[in-house]
Amino acid sequence: MFEDPYTLAVATALAANAATATAGTAWRSVVRLVRKRLDATGDSGVLETAQADPENEEAVSQLAEAITRAAEDDSTFAEELQRLWPAAQQELDVSEGATLNSVSGTVHGPVVQARTVHNPDMRTRPGPPPPSSG
Repeated sequence: MFEDPYTLAVATALAANAATATAGTAWRSVVRLVRKRLDATGDSGVLETAQADPENEEAVSQLAEAITRAAEDDSTFAEELQRLWPAAQQELDVSEGATLNSVSGTVHGPVVQARTVHNPDMRTRPGPPPPSSG
């Protein structure tokens, strides 16, 4: 049985979540990327087999092996999959009820990140003023 944890994680997610409507752009991009590459290599049947029975470990393992072969044969595919996978994994986690908090840019003052807040009385002291632009 195939043992690479990275491609096994991708294969398991593809088998179980290929039709996840709540997942975002990165996940849909992973599905399209893998489907297109497996179609080109003639391995698309392993994807359909794994999706038809995501609990079938052998089918998921065969899908992982097909993804690995495709990545070994096509470095562009491998690089794109590695680029997309972290964001796709986060999208799947969020679609399954997890929380994704993200802050980008410069923040002047406190930031509160939470999933469920039961007592919304969040008194904080004001943060420092933003730096002068002059």
